[in-house]
Amino acid sequence: MVLFTENNITTGRDSYTSTIEGYLLKRNKLYDLFIYDPIYTRRFSSHFINLKDYLGDDYFNDYSYDAYQISTYNDRWVSLPIFIKYKVMYSNMIYLNKYKEKIPRTWDELIRVGERILNIERNKYNNTQLVGYNGLFPESENTICSIYEFLYSYRDKKTSPLPEFNSQTAIDALNKLNEVKEKVSSDEMFRSDEFYNMNIIMGGNILFSNMWDGMIIPGYQATPLPGKNTDVNGACLGGFNIGISKYIDDDKKKAALEVIKFFTSEKIQKKLATNYNVVSTLTKVYDDEEVCKFAECELVREVQGINRPSSAFDDYETFALKIISIFFKFLYKGESAKDILTEIDDITRIYSYSFKMTSISIVMFVLLVLCFLSVLISSSVLFIPKFKSYFNFLTIDLGIIYSIGSLLIIGSEFTFYGDQTVEKCHTWHFLINVGYIMAFSPITYKLIVNFPETNKYSEFIKRKKYLFIFLMVLVEMIFVSLLFISPYEIEDIMLESNKNFRKCKLSNMGSIITIIQIVLKILLFILIIALLFLEWNLRETYNDIRAISIIISMNSIIVPFYIFFSYIKLNDYVIYHTLHICIILIFTLSNHNYLFILRILIQVFLVGNNEEEKIIGKLLIFNNTSNITSEMLNSSATAKTNKTDKTKSSSKSRSTIRSKIISYHYTTSAVLESSEKENVYDNNNDSNNK
Repeated sequence: MVLFTENNITTGRDSYTSTIEGYLLKRNKLYDLFIYDPIYTRRFSSHFINLKDYLGDDYFNDYSYDAYQISTYNDRWVSLPIFIKYKVMYSNMIYLNKYKEKIPRTWDELIRVGERILNIERNKYNNTQLVGYNGLFPESENTICSIYEFLYSYRDKKTSPLPEFNSQTAIDALNKLNEVKEKVSSDEMFRSDEFYNMNIIMGGNILFSNMWDGMIIPGYQATPLPGKNTDVNGACLGGFNIGISKYIDDDKKKAALEVIKFFTSEKIQKKLATNYNVVSTLTKVYDDEEVCKFAECELVREVQGINRPSSAFDDYETFALKIISIFFKFLYKGESAKDILTEIDDITRIYSYSFKMTSISIVMFVLLVLCFLSVLISSSVLFIPKFKSYFNFLTIDLGIIYSIGSLLIIGSEFTFYGDQTVEKCHTWHFLINVGYIMAFSPITYKLIVNFPETNKYSEFIKRKKYLFIFLMVLVEMIFVSLLFISPYEIEDIMLESNKNFRKCKLSNMGSIITIIQIVLKILLFILIIALLFLEWNLRETYNDIRAISIIISMNSIIVPFYIFFSYIKLNDYVIYHTLHICIILIFTLSNHNYLFILRILIQVFLVGNNEEEKIIGKLLIFNNTSNITSEMLNSSATAKTNKTDKTKSSSKSRSTIRSKIISYHYTTSAVLESSEKENVYDNNNDSNNK
């Protein structure tokens, strides 16, 4: 076990974290246990074991909620505190006793007591060195602590959560903080660093000092920081946590668990609390009267801890620097609390596509619902006898499967609403991919069984219709399931000039799986196009083939755009989600509604059934007389010759393939008999040889 701290790494905090992370990213087995600052719990969480899986639920029952705050990520106990630290207030008891004042428990009391003592000391004793309160807002991580704990101390009651940055409570809190600075402190004192603050408190020249606990300073008493009222206070959390690398062997994990059990045992925790004046997160430690003779039990019982938002951001350090920069505009440059809180809120808030955030999301939700209902209602034409002739290609069962696929595709877009989670990412991936296959597997099936030549594959698939469709869906579901091996992650898109949001992010393995899925769909797309060409003139499915061709033509534009859109970066969450939904709406409406509604309306009202039949008849006559006449088919039997030359044979072989394709294309019957096929092949060969 090696303790990495800022003290034994020469370049400070950044190298301290990067050194630990470097070992973990390499999956290095050299170190079993890591002791670290809990602001990096999220950063290291994926590299540590979940202690709850090894120690059991009961082991954690005696830990305080503050321990939970700094030791867990996504409800996983990835570490345990060896000890915890709080920011507290050190009150100068010499001056308080001199003026018969009590330690203030509210900020208003601190202002009143501080102003009174400072006025008397300065006016009567010319004591200009005495400072009322330090604030502790230097250009460092302590400023983040001071901001959050002050906001937390301004709750209405103990059970209230941290006030939202855009709330009136937060505005009132910052205005009160500014009042504290103006009346009992100064800009210079508030922004002074930790070293200066230690000197001034050691010299006894400050009434109330905001510092970390654990110091024994003559003449000062540590208590929780004041609050809005006497029932609330706020204290930033720190300390040292210990976690176990998940990359080490099982026997080493067992040994490491024994080390953690030792450090977190009641006996050792009591020893740390009494001998080293640090705070334990085991609540029962402070039920021991012997411990309370040496430890600040009352302080530990009363303090109300608040963790920094380090677990909310991937890049917490960058976030912290931004917050400090913005906050200083209020504290030292006179900008209003409301303005800077709005700016901070934009940085800290993760926006989601919801009804509360933007009106366009409501519009898109309504359109999704209408599209969903449209697919359901339009599918009913499958059961209307009047329209049966329009569905020679997609029978009722195939039409139902197609409709279910369309509904799944639409349903995938509802996952964008609300907070983005890993579960939603996988749900979206399942719905969009399985829905696509369910929509196009009936079309693929029908095109294969309608192939213009009798063959064993078409016959087999025709007999095994549901098995064929099931296998297509099963293959897709297998690829979808493979993503759980390397699951989605949630990526925080943190933006300086726009609103933050979250999106699904694939791992490297997940990206490979997705690319394979895309390639398979492209191959399916090509297969459908090829079969459409070969079956272009089949009389039984003449209208359906053209309808599907129109759909495929539209998809050849929509699908590539969708794939391209999925891989580009958009830094506006509203545009990102709205475009995504729009593409799916266009895809679904252009496919399903054209196939089920629009083409029928066009044929009924614009063309008419009789006129339609005439047009089809003329087209077929034209195709037959212009390209493959009956005379050509009949004369082909007498045109065969022996082929002995290898060069001519190769050329004629290629010609035969082309002739096959052309003959299929102009065939009007769903099944081309082998004798007819032979005549067509020979005729085309002879035609090409002339």
